[in-house]
Amino acid sequence: MNYKGKLLETVPSMNGWCDPAKSNHIFDSVVKQRATTCVELGVFAGRSFVAFALALAALGEEGVAYGVDTWAASPAVANNEGENAAWWRGIDYPAMYDECHRTCGKLGVLNYTKLLKMSTVDAYHEIKGSVDVLHIDGNHSQWDSTRDVALWVDRVSPNGLVYFDDEDWASTKMAQELLMTKCTKIEELKTTNVCGVYRKNG
Repeated sequence: MNYKGKLLETVPSMNGWCDPAKSNHIFDSVVKQRATTCVELGVFAGRSFVAFALALAALGEEGVAYGVDTWAASPAVANNEGENAAWWRGIDYPAMYDECHRTCGKLGVLNYTKLLKMSTVDAYHEIKGSVDVLHIDGNHSQWDSTRDVALWVDRVSPNGLVYFDDEDWASTKMAQELLMTKCTKIEELKTTNVCGVYRKNG
């Protein structure tokens, strides 16, 4: 199968914001790292998540992409306010979960995925071992984004990669500063938003 072709064909038709260029970058990074454990915090409909799953399938080895999301309004709205909170209250979360699961099924990569309907804190205890590639794209409030960095970056293996989404949001600045104490920024992806790519210090 042409896994890269399937990715670039599928992503534009899905709900969400991940630009095909970013999904392509994630795919290439997972393959280059020869990753076996990938974790995405904040999945929504799976535009970036399918890049992890397809890359693991392309490697052809045992590997798992964990997709962590509550797919529920209350956690998405927590510590946010105004228009941002109102927007997240209006999402059909079960439909977003179904789209992600259905798309992974159509692509034939369900064996490489585990979708965890839980908070990032609960998932921290559920997922064992080190993480090769981590994507932090959950609740962007100052509290939640900083907590996710504090919890998860220590789980990333030395020289592993961290994608940190929406760096152009003022609310994620504290999380970025904390991330820089354990990682080195190696790239910045500017597509529909700004995503930092970091390498965990050895």
